[in-house]
Amino acid sequence: MIILDEMETYGEILLNFLEKNKTTIFKYIDEELSIDLRAKKDVMLRIDRPKNKFQPDWQHVLSKFNKFIKNSIVIGFHCTRLTDFEITSVQQDGLDILNKNLFTKRIKKLKEEGLITDPIFEELLNNNNVEDSNRNGMLWFFHCISTLKNESALYRLFKRWGGESLYWKHEGESTCNEVLQKIGTPCIVLGLLSPQDIDNTRTLAERMINFWKESFISSPTNQDTDTSVRKKIKVFKIISIQDHSFSELTEFSKWRKKIL
Repeated sequence: MIILDEMETYGEILLNFLEKNKTTIFKYIDEELSIDLRAKKDVMLRIDRPKNKFQPDWQHVLSKFNKFIKNSIVIGFHCTRLTDFEITSVQQDGLDILNKNLFTKRIKKLKEEGLITDPIFEELLNNNNVEDSNRNGMLWFFHCISTLKNESALYRLFKRWGGESLYWKHEGESTCNEVLQKIGTPCIVLGLLSPQDIDNTRTLAERMINFWKESFISSPTNQDTDTSVRKKIKVFKIISIQDHSFSELTEFSKWRKKIL
């Protein structure tokens, strides 16, 4: 299984391939960066971007690399709060895409379990962002284990049940906000994705190669970006805040804003 910023998960064959093609990789990426820098000053370069003279060799390397990882499994990290019964369900059946039907079932279950009252149920049902175009029918993941230490990106997801589809609506008001903070426990869900799932901006191959190249400099650029998928995803593991590894991975005790 591949974790984007853990190069030991790439395997010896891939690492040897990258080393063998180091010159081509460095020349292509450095030329891209050079064009980007020039384009900051020259607007026409943004409109009519010049071709990278190392493009043919780069495409050859990229094609071979894609063949190596074609059948690999990639870890996607999904941070959220889950109840005990949700942890059991997700571990057994996988993580399903967000939609109105799933959301309604989830809050009905909360009501049945006595975790929310009828008025709170009605408020959540009628005041949410579930059907927003950037959420409905999607699941979101990131891929760098180092991102788990990013307080500003994650503390809201760990602090309130329901994720962005709810906290944007209820973060500023008291009743639902307090209730959402008491439901479930902070969890890291490790989803099992394929390389083909990761094509939102850059392919997995491009991300891996760029991360490998960045490892040669003292201040590497973060290669992590979110991935959205439109299908149920199998789960490798769920790490709850009760697990010692949760603290090690997130270092949440050092965060300025508390999640419990």
